[in-house]
Amino acid sequence: MAVHVHCAARSGAVHARLAGWFDSAVSHGSGGWNFRACGANSSTAQDGTPGRRQVSNARRKRRAAARAVASARPGQSNRQTLAVTVVVLLVLAVAVIGGALWTTANKDTSVQTPISPVTSAPDSVQVTLDGDSATVLVGSRSAPTTVDVYEDYLCPACREFEEAHHGQLYEKLLSGSVQVRYHPVNLLDQRSDPPGYSLRAASAALAVAQLAPGRFLDYHHSLFAAQPEEGSSGFTNAQLIELGRQLGVPVDRLAANVASATFEGVVRRSLESASTNPTLRVPGRTFGTPTVLVNGSLVDPWSTAWLASRV
Repeated sequence: MAVHVHCAARSGAVHARLAGWFDSAVSHGSGGWNFRACGANSSTAQDGTPGRRQVSNARRKRRAAARAVASARPGQSNRQTLAVTVVVLLVLAVAVIGGALWTTANKDTSVQTPISPVTSAPDSVQVTLDGDSATVLVGSRSAPTTVDVYEDYLCPACREFEEAHHGQLYEKLLSGSVQVRYHPVNLLDQRSDPPGYSLRAASAALAVAQLAPGRFLDYHHSLFAAQPEEGSSGFTNAQLIELGRQLGVPVDRLAANVASATFEGVVRRSLESASTNPTLRVPGRTFGTPTVLVNGSLVDPWSTAWLASRV
């Protein structure tokens, strides 16, 4: 907005008012205004032309106004500060993004680490899959003692049970005195992130029992030996398939089985059945894992003599 102030040779009162207005405007900076004004002491010669003093004062006022305008604009130092600030922020942003990518990459790398196979199971033990009940029968069906074991591959207590007793079970299996029926369930599906690892692992184990029965026990114990922590994502399907390949399971057929989730439906139904079966839980308690029965009767899986006293 341009404000035009016309000076005129009038009374001293008018001169004073104009001078006061200009001083106020200059003291607050121009703010983008264009001034055409005489100085505070401006006067006009008798012939209507300004004198030297009046011209000099007007120039000084114009210079002061110009300096006020200049001081209101960002100077070079401010521009340099702004440029440095922008560069620093860009560097910090790159560092943060780079760190996030590095963390994600390393996390993905650790997740994709192959599962170490365990190959301690006896090869001569008979293994049969009952796909309708999601049960793997290990040992002779004519054995006098039948042990039922309900486990979840994400269950830490199940891992402890396997570590404590699988050697003893192997001995009984080889002697023909025991048949073990493994029931992999997905009780802890919500304990992985994302949910579902228990279901995927159980389904993969049943697929191995179908495709390569002699490799089931090794696959079973490998999953417990390398058990992921609760709250983790668990092993990926690719890792579950790779473990089977390392143990000699036909990898293409296993991959197709895992991709089609062949046994996931029967695993879910097995858990539903177990959860409502009163013979699988202590009165007043809910179904949990590991649950162990000998010839149809619940036993304490943490007792060191639970098997020896019944075989």
